[in-house]
Amino acid sequence: MGMRWNLLTEIVSIDKGTAAVSRGEIPDVNIGYEALVLEMMAQTGGVLLGAESDFSQNVVVAKIQSAFFYRKLKSGTPLEIRVAADSHNGDGARLSAVALEGVQIAATAGLLLISAGHLLPGVARSITFHPAFMSFYRVREKIRPRKEELLMPLNRGNAPQENT
Repeated sequence: MGMRWNLLTEIVSIDKGTAAVSRGEIPDVNIGYEALVLEMMAQTGGVLLGAESDFSQNVVVAKIQSAFFYRKLKSGTPLEIRVAADSHNGDGARLSAVALEGVQIAATAGLLLISAGHLLPGVARSITFHPAFMSFYRVREKIRPRKEELLMPLNRGNAPQENT
């Protein structure tokens, strides 16, 4: 079996600028589960950061700041991945991630992801967020706007005017 780097089975939600949740399972491959869990966390964090640029930028892992594994995981183990933005801007994000096996914490990590610009000469679109990836996971449907975006119509002067 060839390795597939889309380890997630579902992107559950993306709270723009704040957090993302996904689900996946450890595949039956000859790669240590630790690397696979970190990749799942990075993919989940990637969609969180990618939402900031409407998925037009290429997002890559710049640094794994910390990683702790609390349980040995076997192939087929289902996981829920939760990633929260500790800080972010348009160029990158510092993220805290947790992998849950049921209600048990299996792993935690601190990640630094960055927008890497254009990775391939002559290719203007993001290769990180390939159209097949976006379609398969229905990524755009999972985005929940920030609270301030929900209030935008009121902030743009569309609120009812008082009679004076």
